[in-house]
Amino acid sequence: MIAQGVLALGACLSAGCLSAGCLSEDPPPQRVLPMGVLGDHPIYTTKKGELGEGTAEAFGLRLPRGLTVESKSTEAMVAVGRLRLEDVSNYLRPRLAGGEVETGPTKTLFKQAKVKGGDREVDVTLSLVRRGLRVMVVDRTRLPAPEGISTEEWWRRSGLTPDGKVLKTHAQ
Repeated sequence: MIAQGVLALGACLSAGCLSAGCLSEDPPPQRVLPMGVLGDHPIYTTKKGELGEGTAEAFGLRLPRGLTVESKSTEAMVAVGRLRLEDVSNYLRPRLAGGEVETGPTKTLFKQAKVKGGDREVDVTLSLVRRGLRVMVVDRTRLPAPEGISTEEWWRRSGLTPDGKVLKTHAQ
């Protein structure tokens, strides 16, 4: 008796599924994305390969989206992300002035570059690593000498000559 009830229930459910289209041969309609959706990705702007500005900042230099700050101190900042070396290099060029640029297949170095719109001098190293791209920004801004003493005296008190060599009295 129970078996007949189970069979009857199964037959009703099967009939209901067939009438509701459960065994329909047509696939469900797919969602079509409008044009430009991929260009609105938070990392890229509308131009192919052009990176958008992120929220992380290193010594007045705003880093591109897609980089995560790994470490930061008063002298340096390291960020990593899965971005292309060329794209990040192209992002940084208009934001830095002066200095020297050394490029290679796995590394790009911006030496003694001034951050545009600021007063900081930085070295920026882009290097390919296993996790993607590593960006290291080092602050090279020289502090002004304290008031009331000459630059030479300031260097001497720091244990250096004005050209950056260690004084003999401090070399021991």
